Amino acid sequence: MFKLKLLSFLILSSVFCYGQQKKSSVKFDNSILHIQYVYSSDDMDFYTATDPKSNPPKDNMPIFVITTHQETDESDSKNYIEFQKNNDVKKGATILKTAVQDTTINGFRFYSMTINEIDNKTKQNKTNLYGFLFKDKKAIIFLGSDMGKREYFNALLKTFYSMKL
Repeated sequence: MFKLKLLSFLILSSVFCYGQQKKSSVKFDNSILHIQYVYSSDDMDFYTATDPKSNPPKDNMPIFVITTHQETDESDSKNYIEFQKNNDVKKGATILKTAVQDTTINGFRFYSMTINEIDNKTKQNKTNLYGFLFKDKKAIIFLGSDMGKREYFNALLKTFYSMKL
């Protein structure tokens, strides 16, 4: 159901865009989640994952967005994540758990926050991954959600770790 809403949003937004942008040059391991590129808008690339063993497809497969920003640093990323977390609470979510990781991967600075929350209206549990990979003054921003019971979260995290500029 969520993917249907996302796809509807993407189709409607394409009507109002002046043309589809081409995909960014960010590379990642496509085999972890069997990722499908969905759409690009402005500087954002939208992806969804499929489970080849699942027939019919599951509604709780992860979705994610990759975008790049110039002149972004770690304090910007931390402020953005806090803004997102507070916004989710304002929309009626209860934060169950947060986890922060600040490390270096393949020579690049990496900062992420994982937020496990429950929507108080729908009672749906989801885990959001907000990840930032820094190179010079440029950041790759990875925003991913596992809409189930963290069934695909480790694969989502591995996909993020596999990103390269």
